[in-house]
Amino acid sequence: MHEVRLINDDIVKEILSYLPVKSLLRFKTVIKSWQDIIGSRAFVKLHLENSCNNSSNNQGILVLVYDGNTHKWKLSTKFIDCSKLCGESTLDGDCFMEPIRRNDIPCCPGTVGPIDGLICIHGIRPSTAIALCNPSLAKTQFLPMSPISSTCNPDAYRRCVGFGFDFVHKDLKVVQLSIFSVLSSEIRVEVYSQSTNNWKELDHQLPKDMLIKMAIMPYKNASLPFSHWLAFRRLRRVDGANNVILSFNLQDEVFKQTPLPPCVHDAAYKGEVKLGFLAEDDSLLLFVYPIRILNSPEYVFFERWVLNGLGEEDVGRGC
Repeated sequence: MHEVRLINDDIVKEILSYLPVKSLLRFKTVIKSWQDIIGSRAFVKLHLENSCNNSSNNQGILVLVYDGNTHKWKLSTKFIDCSKLCGESTLDGDCFMEPIRRNDIPCCPGTVGPIDGLICIHGIRPSTAIALCNPSLAKTQFLPMSPISSTCNPDAYRRCVGFGFDFVHKDLKVVQLSIFSVLSSEIRVEVYSQSTNNWKELDHQLPKDMLIKMAIMPYKNASLPFSHWLAFRRLRRVDGANNVILSFNLQDEVFKQTPLPPCVHDAAYKGEVKLGFLAEDDSLLLFVYPIRILNSPEYVFFERWVLNGLGEEDVGRGC
């Protein structure tokens, strides 16, 4: 039997983009054309934009929780009434993700994102799983194990992960930095391509004195093809600073590093401040805040730095 379309697909797409996730999961089963619309990347992006522009006081947050009864990780959507933040507030929501077994990601999972509605969840050890989750569609995609992850010692030190879209090649890519030893700081780089469903190892030599600290929240504008990490140069200062932002261009597949302000590094090195990052349109925001409030007024501060451009030093060609 052929589908009878009484409403134009563009109108259906616009209407569906304003519905909550719970309703979308039901409407996916109505007719195939609606399932195709809801499953498209363009719709996911539109639905995310409409959700962010919603003027309602009820704001949604995603919470990754471990269920001790089922021994699985679950990504739940919770809603909080922002008008009651100063008083009592309640969290309520449902699980919109296929649960991840503890065997796949044993403990302390890392998260990166969201990017256009996608969230990457991964284990800290290179031998554990990486999953791409789409809460809007209740889908979880486990990536194949990379060659390094398949052969490395399960006790290998750790890894850092980033991901984003390569709009030139119309491809989603995941970057894995595997760090095998604290002493030698050997970092091996692999890139997963969704179009081929395969990994490849890049012949990049990151600086031997570089320590990768953590992944940084990506730009809100996913059209900027970069993944970022906060890194530390143990032996050499870059423009007067040891703390740098390590950026990977998903299109050209090269690294660049951008030094943080020297004054920020010095305060962080002394243990006086913490660093936090937030994405804002086409920029990264660096927040510097004190670990403890001292009596001296000079220690009471909250600084905001804006990164509008990346450094020009290419560290992906054998430094």
